[in-house]
Amino acid sequence: MDRILSLRQYSRITAKAVIGAVIGPCTTPTGLFLGRYDTTGRLQLVARTTPLTAAHRRDLTDGLKPGGAERPWHARRFTTGWGTRMEQMVSAP
Repeated sequence: MDRILSLRQYSRITAKAVIGAVIGPCTTPTGLFLGRYDTTGRLQLVARTTPLTAAHRRDLTDGLKPGGAERPWHARRFTTGWGTRMEQMVSAP
């Protein structure tokens, strides 16, 4: 009988990112879209958080403010998860 060798390697790379948008209202966000600036100065989407816990939502609400039309991702749509077709409209911050 042939044996299959399975090797899993996990790595964690951390980097600073900015909150580019929230999912849900600023008063009770359910998730965040995170971005990093590229070499041309454009904010690029790099991650979406998992659903936020109640404690994280409370911590974030003091620092979140609605953005205006000049924000980088105004009226952009992103998929709600990898491999899904549902979209989430970016509204703030």
